[in-house]
Amino acid sequence: MHSICFKEKLKVAPETLQRLIISTDQDIRQILHQLQLFKESTSAGAYNPRKDIRLSNWDVIRKVFSVQEHEKMTLTDKMGLFFQDYSFGPLFVQENYLRCTPMHAQNDNKKTLDFIKNAAESIAWGDLTERAIRSSNNWSLLSVQAVFSSLLPGEYMEGYGGPVDFPQWFGKNSNQNKRVRLLQQLHTHMHLNISGSLEALNMEYAPYLRRKIVNELAAGNAEDAAEVMKSYDLIRDDLDTLQELAMWPNMRDNFSNIDSKTKASFTRSVNKHLMVPYAMDTKITKSKGQSAADSGEFDDEDDGIAYDDGSDEDVTKDANVKVKAKKPAAKKGKEDKRAAKKEKEEKPSTSKKSGGGRGRK
Repeated sequence: MHSICFKEKLKVAPETLQRLIISTDQDIRQILHQLQLFKESTSAGAYNPRKDIRLSNWDVIRKVFSVQEHEKMTLTDKMGLFFQDYSFGPLFVQENYLRCTPMHAQNDNKKTLDFIKNAAESIAWGDLTERAIRSSNNWSLLSVQAVFSSLLPGEYMEGYGGPVDFPQWFGKNSNQNKRVRLLQQLHTHMHLNISGSLEALNMEYAPYLRRKIVNELAAGNAEDAAEVMKSYDLIRDDLDTLQELAMWPNMRDNFSNIDSKTKASFTRSVNKHLMVPYAMDTKITKSKGQSAADSGEFDDEDDGIAYDDGSDEDVTKDANVKVKAKKPAAKKGKEDKRAAKKEKEEKPSTSKKSGGGRGRK
């Protein structure tokens, strides 16, 4: 950049050029563009390159808790770290604030716990502020959330931290949403036989129901286990749902020790004469060419009204219908050649001539 400025006869102070390089995040095209504007500007003496740099969440979280960064940052700069990404920033702070060792605690465990308590309380207030912002659409409270969710935790826990972890909230939230959907589906299947809410089903019904079915299968009583399923209007997939909802860490799983024959017999018993009082997401397949009347889908008698089914319409004329082109037939010349060859093989040979001496003219 100094060489370019010298060739273009552009006088730029070294510290000014250094600030320009840092502000553009070392983007050469932006640097050249700024230098060109600087050269064509009439107020060159007032040129002071300043540009907000977009930082990643990992860089932001390091600056939030770093003592070295806090020494050269103002209060406005510290709050500006929150606005780099105010949707993900608080999650990074909540995930990584315990990885920092607060310098002001001076290795005193009691003081360290006090700083952790204050940081956790501030994060909780920031979460409440964010809920108020989202629920009432009051975005003027973002500066308040910046203080609680980023500034104060950074001041309490400033020190020397370790590696930055990605927030585990996303995985936990996705798993929770999945379990809620499974629990809602299970409650829909069992609601005629139970009187509890979703929470009661999860805590009071599911563990004991899963244990009853699995114990019967472990004892080899596939029919009894199927009867338990039918008494609650459950289908075969509901047992997998119970396994996922009612199994806790470090809990012994007897279902994995059941042999495949017992499982197959259990599946057949559950599916046999399956009658459930709710709609199932199943696909009805019909044989090719079988009409709805042939399959018994309509049992009502004909009401004598003629319905136009559109069978006489030519669908090939419709612009929205793509008709598959037919493959061209084999050329007739090839068939004629094969027939002539076959006829020649079947015809007796008459190439030899009988008698005669030397050739006459």
